[in-house]
Amino acid sequence: MQRSCELRKRGKNTFLKQLKKSSKNRPVFSYIFQYFVFLLIGQVYIYSAFYDARPDIDWLQARIIAVAEYDVRTYQLCCLLWYRSQRLPDVAEIGVLQAGPKISLEGQSTVLEQFIFSCRLDPNKTDAPTHVSVLAPYNFRVSNLLPVQVGVMCDLR
Repeated sequence: MQRSCELRKRGKNTFLKQLKKSSKNRPVFSYIFQYFVFLLIGQVYIYSAFYDARPDIDWLQARIIAVAEYDVRTYQLCCLLWYRSQRLPDVAEIGVLQAGPKISLEGQSTVLEQFIFSCRLDPNKTDAPTHVSVLAPYNFRVSNLLPVQVGVMCDLR
């Protein structure tokens, strides 16, 4: 079972009030780089996000492809799910799934692993989020904003 997101413990309303104070409008970010880097306790690189609405999963999710240090599960990351229909985001805890082998950076002692971060959507939502942000539970500054790609379901029968 996933640990509760620290933002949720402190209260979503407290977080949203803090977010309102830090920015009058929705954050604007540049998409010049192919990935976003943000430092918490260690390194986390987030690359892309997609909406997972497959019929065989138990809950609609936004999934994020990431590379991070092995202990990323201890960071208690949260995601902000941005919707076109609302000004402020929904807050969700992140589930972490290892997705690939370890990577050693040339000339550095840092070892990174490939992960998929999963953000469960509110069960009352019927639309996909347009963007997702990943942040640490004690950091109210939004430093990344990934567009959420929505795929097309194919009938393979």
